Amino acid sequence: MVEHLARLLGLEKQDISPQAPIARYGIDSLIAAEMRTWLMKTFGVELTLLQLLSTTMKVDDIVEAILAQTWRSD
Repeated sequence: MVEHLARLLGLEKQDISPQAPIARYGIDSLIAAEMRTWLMKTFGVELTLLQLLSTTMKVDDIVEAILAQTWRSD
């Protein structure tokens, strides 16, 4: 997750903390849309653009959402 986000943002993966809000790294609506599409294709998980652009959304939150939605579908 961190690696993909870093690639989208043009950052090094070690520059992204899973516990920090992703808004801190400059995510915008275009990057959020790319991230959303990737999450749906890769994990079958749907997060809204508003969720991804939230000032409190963290990588850890995205991972938790993936696990929660995956758990429900099993």
